[in-house]
Amino acid sequence: MSEGRGFGFFGDNSEILFFILVFLLLFFNGNYGYREE
Repeated sequence: MSEGRGFGFFGDNSEILFFILVFLLLFFNGNYGYREE
């Protein structure tokens, strides 16, 4: 574990990509949840 570059593919954007993934998951989960009307 040196500088958290385990993937090497993401680099410093790992935090940004992770935040986007979480946001998308919450967004899709919210939409599908409300579609049960």
